Amino acid sequence: MNQSMLFPFRLSVLSNTTTHLLFVILLKICLFFDELEAFDQEAKAIRREDRKSNI
Repeated sequence: MNQSMLFPFRLSVLSNTTTHLLFVILLKICLFFDELEAFDQEAKAIRREDRKSNI
């Protein structure tokens, strides 16, 4: 095969792989922040209960 014919194909594979990798990383970050938000809400509820029981 001609080298000039392979270059666009390799570039396409590289861009698709990079796009997929970035999407997966962003998805994991989003899920991490959702989990962190849920943990924060639970911690706030526990602190609120503690304040109510101390009064």
